[in-house]
Amino acid sequence: MTSTDAAAQSRTFARAWGDLVDGFGKRELWLHLGWQDIKQRYRRS
Repeated sequence: MTSTDAAAQSRTFARAWGDLVDGFGKRELWLHLGWQDIKQRYRRS
């Protein structure tokens, strides 16, 4: 692995980690969407 590959991999990992942190920060949104999905699925059962 060259230093360029290592730098690119590091940036990729940093971006992936940033995406995970950003997604977790929006937990109110995904909790709301999940709750709506549950309500829709079990509406008339």
